[in-house]
Amino acid sequence: MYNINEVKSVNRKLKIIIETDGHQLKIPAISLNLAWLFIKSGVWQNNHYVRNKPEIKELLSTNKNLILNTTRQLMAELNDCEPFVIVEINSKDEYILIELI
Repeated sequence: MYNINEVKSVNRKLKIIIETDGHQLKIPAISLNLAWLFIKSGVWQNNHYVRNKPEIKELLSTNKNLILNTTRQLMAELNDCEPFVIVEINSKDEYILIELI
């Protein structure tokens, strides 16, 4: 079992590229620790974004700890992995790449 409070020293990063219809979004590589902070703050600050969607608000409120614990375990697992492509979608109109580096 992973200790979800233990941060590994490897410090892997996520690289995200989205290209569609002449638009391109390249997010600079962010560390898994920073990604974790974004996810954590998003889960805790969700009331503003889901106020008109009571079923989603209830789902997040009920499962907040499960979401955070599972995400933290996933981050710990990814930190131990060698670099690899997580998602790559290449279609006629779009290209999406999420890569662990």
